[in-house]
Amino acid sequence: MCGITGIVAQRDIGGELFAGMQTLEYRGYDSAGMAVLSQQRLEVRKDAGTLAEVEARRQLSAMHGCIGIAHARWATHGGVCEANAHPHVSADGCFAIVHNGVIANYLPLRAALQSQGYRFRSETDSEVIVHLIASYHAQGRSVEDALVAATQQLQGSFALVLLSTHTPETLWCARQESPLIIGIGEHTCYLASDTNAFAQHTRHVVFLQDGEYAALRPAAYTIKSLATTASIPRTPVRLSWTPTQQAHKGAYPHFMLKELQEGADCVATALAIPRTTITAFARHLVESDRLYCVGMGTAYYVALLGQYYFATLADGYVPALSADEFPLLGKVAPGSLTLAISQSGETYDTLKALRYAKAHGSRTAAIVNAPGSSMTREVDHLLLQGAGPEICVLSTKSTISQVAILLRLALEYARLRGHLDTARYREHLRTLTELPETLRKIYSELIPQVRRISHTYCHTRL
Repeated sequence: MCGITGIVAQRDIGGELFAGMQTLEYRGYDSAGMAVLSQQRLEVRKDAGTLAEVEARRQLSAMHGCIGIAHARWATHGGVCEANAHPHVSADGCFAIVHNGVIANYLPLRAALQSQGYRFRSETDSEVIVHLIASYHAQGRSVEDALVAATQQLQGSFALVLLSTHTPETLWCARQESPLIIGIGEHTCYLASDTNAFAQHTRHVVFLQDGEYAALRPAAYTIKSLATTASIPRTPVRLSWTPTQQAHKGAYPHFMLKELQEGADCVATALAIPRTTITAFARHLVESDRLYCVGMGTAYYVALLGQYYFATLADGYVPALSADEFPLLGKVAPGSLTLAISQSGETYDTLKALRYAKAHGSRTAAIVNAPGSSMTREVDHLLLQGAGPEICVLSTKSTISQVAILLRLALEYARLRGHLDTARYREHLRTLTELPETLRKIYSELIPQVRRISHTYCHTRL
C-alpha cells in the first residue's frame, strides 16, 4: 500500500510535502523519500525505515523548493534498503520518479536499457521507468513526449509522477490501474494516491483516469490521453466529505480503537440512507437473472455475510466470490448483475472483476465508501456508504457499515420478491434501528472488560 504525494506551487513546499507523507503513514511502508527541485537542481533524500526514522537521519522536512515529489514504499521488487526506496533518479540527475503499481515486463526493459549502457542502482521494477524516460529524452524528445513514449512500453499497472530539471515549473504524472488524484488549491496543484495527503488544503479534486497523463503547474493543469495526447477537459469536483475530519487519533491511542468506536455512528449513517434509495437499488438486484456479490479481503467476508442474509431472509441464492477468482468462477451474461463491495473503490481485483462482468454483458453495481473513486464512476448502479475515511489498515467501521447496508438490501429484496410479510419486515427494521445504540453500549461496557482480561493474561506462557 505505497503512498504518493506531489506539490507544485509558488512557495517553499518542503515541510508541506513531508506533512502530506505523514497523512499516508497508515497505508503501510518500509522506506520513504522525497525529491525537490531547487535552483535547477534535483535534491533527493531517501532511506529505509519508518518515516520518523528517515526524517531523523535525512531531515526530509528541511528540504527546500517550490516543486517536489514524495513516496512511502511497501517493498514488492527488491529488499528493504536505501537503494530500493523511491524516488528513483536518472544517471544524469535530470529526472526523478515515484511509482505505485507493478511493471510486468520490467526485466526485458531493464535488459534492453543495460545493453544501451544504463546502470541500475536498485532491484525494483520502478527504476526502469526513469531510465526509459531519460533514454527517450536523450534521443531529442521533449519531456512530455519522452513520458508518453515510456508509458507506451510499460505493461502492468502504474501511478507515476515525474520531476525534471528540464521543466522546473511542471509536475508530470500518468495513471494505469493505480489511483492518482489531483488537488486544486490557490496557485498550487497537489497530487496524491489518496486525498488525505492534501485534504487540509483543498477539497477541489480532479480524478485522473486510466490511460491518462497530466501536466501540473502552480495555477493550471492539463489532462491528456496517453494513446493520442489529445487534451481531455475535466472540471474539478468538490469532495462531499472532508477526509481530515476523522483523520486524526484525537485522545485515542491508535486509529483502530477510534474507528471501532465510530462504528455505531457509521451504522446510523447507513440506516439514514433513504428507503427509496435502498428500494431502487434492491429492485435492480431483483430484476437480474443471475446475481453475484464480489469483494477482496474484508469486503469478501462482507459478501459472504450478504450471501447468508439473502438466503435466510429472501430465500435467494446470491453467491459470494472473491474478486480475484470471479473471472474463473462467475458465469456472467446479459441479464446478470455483479455487485461489488469496496471501501476504497480502487481495489484492483474488484475493479478487474467489474470490468470482466461488463465486458460479458452483465450490469454492475457497487457499495463503496470513497466518493469519486474509480468504482463509483464505472458501475451502472451505486450506493455510497458515507462511513467517512478509514485510516486503520484493518477495516472496521467501513465493514460494519457495509454489513448494515447489505441487511437493508436483503430485507428490501425479500419484500419485493414477496418472501417477507409486513410484520416480519417491520420487526427486522426495528431491530436494525436499535443497533447503533446497542453497539454504543457494547463499546462502553465490553471493551474495558476485554482490555482488563487481555492485560491479565497477555503474559501467560503455555
